[in-house]
Amino acid sequence: MKKVFVYALALTLVASVAFAQGPKGKGQCCDMPMKKGPIFGDVERLKQVLGLSDSQVDKIVEINSLYEKRMLDIREKLAPKMIQLKKLLLEDEVDINAVRAKLKEIGDLRIELHILRIQHVMDIEKQLNKDQLKKLKAYKQMEMQRMEKIRPHGPMGFDEPMM
Repeated sequence: MKKVFVYALALTLVASVAFAQGPKGKGQCCDMPMKKGPIFGDVERLKQVLGLSDSQVDKIVEINSLYEKRMLDIREKLAPKMIQLKKLLLEDEVDINAVRAKLKEIGDLRIELHILRIQHVMDIEKQLNKDQLKKLKAYKQMEMQRMEKIRPHGPMGFDEPMM
């Protein structure tokens, strides 16, 4: 019975970590430059939609590169911690305090990633004039409405938050 509980706990924790990462489907990763996908990763689309100058495009490409490196540094620290968590959860006797500490380390790194994403957006927005910022806001709203049509029940398909 104890092993069943431990396996159920392990499955729950691993699933919650996976859901916390969010969807990673086609065009879903918002922090890495991609040919198609998020507007900050697709600078050509950004140029078209907002009417950017070549110097703005160059600066945004530079900003994207800087943040990609910073985010990769954090992901490099995060990956082994995820493996360590899995190992902790597979032990015959799970040390819940060690699991708690590892989850805290993982959570702190995820917070750093989120902060970097916010700073990334803010640094790009600093390169835009007021008209371009208005266009960007309208574009974001249009994208949110499009995503709502694709996923009408929230990011995980549930109406209510999971407990």
